Amino acid sequence: MLTLVSTADGYKFFMLCPKSPSNYAFLYDSKDHSWTQYDGLQPLLVENFHQEGASLNGSLCFATPEPYSVVSFDLDNGKWETLNTEMPGELTFVRLVTDTNGGKLYLVGGMESRRV
Repeated sequence: MLTLVSTADGYKFFMLCPKSPSNYAFLYDSKDHSWTQYDGLQPLLVENFHQEGASLNGSLCFATPEPYSVVSFDLDNGKWETLNTEMPGELTFVRLVTDTNGGKLYLVGGMESRRV
């Protein structure tokens, strides 16, 4: 999984390799021209590695597989956090997106009861 994030002074690449034995997350910072290695989030994103993160307030947010939840990776300190969110039990798929200002996180999904 590879996600490009624009920053005020360049860009960052976030790369997660959940299928590798090491399961590390890597972050490239164009300002420093350097890669930093962090612990990956196992096993929450293993089956969802094809989804890019949604950039929100200096973090990347990801939807986990069922039971659905949202986790974030802080681009400054490399820490993972599970966000306190309540998801409807009828969800069958989810995607996360942010607005152009990066101030709001939206969940787009389908619900079993709606036959999506």
